Amino acid sequence: MNAERKSGRPFRHVFDMLSEETYQNVFDWELVCSKGGVKVHHRIFCPLSGTDTLPYMAEILATQLSRFYVESNLFKREEWHTSTLKDDSSVQFSFEYPISSDLYASREGDLDKVKNSLFRDFGELHKYDRPVVDQLAIAEHCWQKTQVLKIFELGAIIVSYTNAVESWLNLELPGWNSKSERERGGAYKAVKSSHLWPLAGKVGELWRLRKKGVHRGPDLEPVAKNDVERARELTLDILCGRES
Repeated sequence: MNAERKSGRPFRHVFDMLSEETYQNVFDWELVCSKGGVKVHHRIFCPLSGTDTLPYMAEILATQLSRFYVESNLFKREEWHTSTLKDDSSVQFSFEYPISSDLYASREGDLDKVKNSLFRDFGELHKYDRPVVDQLAIAEHCWQKTQVLKIFELGAIIVSYTNAVESWLNLELPGWNSKSERERGGAYKAVKSSHLWPLAGKVGELWRLRKKGVHRGPDLEPVAKNDVERARELTLDILCGRES
């Protein structure tokens, strides 16, 4: 970026097409934004997320590449676009509001406010290490954000809530996330066969919502706001040890 700016051809927009939140978190987006006023656009898909988005992203890049660098033809915020594969399957996609470094600084402050609110309303959360609460705060912040945005990737919010529960499981059941555990049924069976068994039903229900949020299929309805509300309720019940 520094070299391009010195050459007189500065980057003005960065489009984040990464499929996983873990990949996105590797980057310091605030630092990226601070490089000469760069605006970051994070992709969102409806009604799927995760690696299921990869074929559609490849189609977008193959057929609409110029819309990532021709200033007059850039993808606009709050507009849905369609990506269609050769088998005629299609999804809607868009980009979140361009993020500036100031907004990232604001986001960090907002996360602190969210954490304080969580600790106030759910005192049981004080016992957890930072990864659990951090993941929960990110999910809460995203959920609050949807209340003022016209478009948002609801499935990704459900995944964010399950990420908080995964962090909790890593503390309670070290090694649960191994390949063998996934083959035997993942989080639900790991919890059911442990001292955490009273929470297995809620974990199973949460993971079914996660599947709905991540995978697109003919037997799955689009993710709705009440799905996110239920995922939030289940996550807080699980982390606070509420069995019923």
